[in-house]
Amino acid sequence: MHLLTQRCRGLSHNGLLPSLRVAAGRWSGRDPSNSKPYPFAAPLPLRLARSNYGNGLTRPSPPAFQTPLADAPSRKRAEPYEAKAVVIGGGPAGMAAVANLLEAIPDGKVVWIDKTFQGGTTWLWQETQSYSWVEEFLRFARHNDIFREICNARDRKPIEALERLDGKKTCCLRHVVDMLNFLSDGLLRHERVRAVSGTAETTARDQLTLKWTVTVRPPSTPGHDKTAVGRFCTPLVVLCTGSRPRELAIELPRPAALGSGLDPRQLNRRLHVWMQSWAEQVGNSTMPMTVAVVGDSHSAVMTLHNLSGIARVVAPRLRIRWFTREANLKYTKLAPGPLTDDPPRTVLNERDGLRGVAAAFALRELEGDKIATSKAGAVIERLILPKPPAPSDPQSQRQRRQWEEKREELETQFIAEHLDGVHRIFQCIGFERAPPPEVRPALAPLEDPNFGRRRQLAVNDRTGSFYPAGGDPAVVIGLFGAGSAFPESVEVADGPRRPAVSMAAYGEFVKRMAPQWVEATWAGQMSGEEIKMLTQEQWMQRQARMKERKETAKGFEYY
Repeated sequence: MHLLTQRCRGLSHNGLLPSLRVAAGRWSGRDPSNSKPYPFAAPLPLRLARSNYGNGLTRPSPPAFQTPLADAPSRKRAEPYEAKAVVIGGGPAGMAAVANLLEAIPDGKVVWIDKTFQGGTTWLWQETQSYSWVEEFLRFARHNDIFREICNARDRKPIEALERLDGKKTCCLRHVVDMLNFLSDGLLRHERVRAVSGTAETTARDQLTLKWTVTVRPPSTPGHDKTAVGRFCTPLVVLCTGSRPRELAIELPRPAALGSGLDPRQLNRRLHVWMQSWAEQVGNSTMPMTVAVVGDSHSAVMTLHNLSGIARVVAPRLRIRWFTREANLKYTKLAPGPLTDDPPRTVLNERDGLRGVAAAFALRELEGDKIATSKAGAVIERLILPKPPAPSDPQSQRQRRQWEEKREELETQFIAEHLDGVHRIFQCIGFERAPPPEVRPALAPLEDPNFGRRRQLAVNDRTGSFYPAGGDPAVVIGLFGAGSAFPESVEVADGPRRPAVSMAAYGEFVKRMAPQWVEATWAGQMSGEEIKMLTQEQWMQRQARMKERKETAKGFEYY
């Protein structure tokens, strides 16, 4: 050990050790700013990753010596890419946000972040029947000028396939997935769109410049450097991060994926495997296997439709246990009135009623007492979930919220007590917001009296604008949301305001709000549809005041 130390000292005196240290700490790859994009024909995620992160490693390899050197080259952090706006999410709402921001912002780049740019998660349900009408999908595809230019291209087979269908009926979501991929490819070819393949991890706001810095981690697939992180700076960020299926708050025996119940072919294959596993488990190949379905939504009815069809044809030992809130389901229907389209008649249960194939199956096989004599009823056991006593004041939001919490607790307990003998369970109880990237904005101390305290963000469901929870909803911090994660709340004919969840609704909402988002981000204020603009002088004065408080201004974190 002593001899090794003396040799190292000798190397140090000869000037060799510093050079070794420097070499060990150099970047083992080319600078991503100098990397050239690959041809458009290359596979999309890999092409985008190479374009944004370089073809090789962009992080330094672990240095052999951790001692800092005075003569070592300084490694300055790369400056973030400046953009006019950043859109996070590649689903229908994200695509609509990119297209409408391109129209609202006359110049500059719009950064678009997603893992695959394949229309979000719609492809997971592509073998099931849609909830929306065909004409609603076509209305989304033509809701702004950029989309219309893409749809008018010479090779427009996905749009033509939808146009050949009956606009007043539902369709297989496979056609919609093709349409979304077609529109996504068109946006990726736009000269002002910079597509970044990866996952947005954090969005942090500088309280002095009022700009967001979005960090992006590339996908963990072959050909991508997992350690390379992209940084993008912008005054305006739109979160279109989508949703995911909800799950019950109990431990379930082998829950089944929602998508497998909506795809008849995949469901048939899985049932074959499950029944073999069940026969081995009970030691009897003739004992029936029970599969449970929870919910009475569109996805629940379609899952029942697929399960009962397979049970009648190829799996006679299959039994279905259905947990539902009501024996009589909701259906989309026109309100009573004259049979005329001018003015259009009110649609009842437009947001949560069954329609199309699901409605036809439920009316024929599941509705009320029909289940006792129907073909599907021969293999379906229906269990009605319990309800707590109705609130004394139905108009009280507090009492209604408490009643909803009590109902979910009773339902969960009831389901847990009736799962004996169930081999698999499908949870068709709706969707919930997918986790967005970590958000850490910091408002100016002179603008917020609660500066320095940890607080949460709230979203205005009328405008899509985020603001500090408990603060003024008119305050704009340049962060907005749209799509199934942050849908617009709209008036309905037969009840309180409800979220507008459909592609057509996303497109109309973003088209209406995108110009206001751009203006309100500059103004810092939004009130309904009227934006209170600041003059250039007022803006500069506010910037000067914030700069004076730079030493004491510490941003508070949002989660």
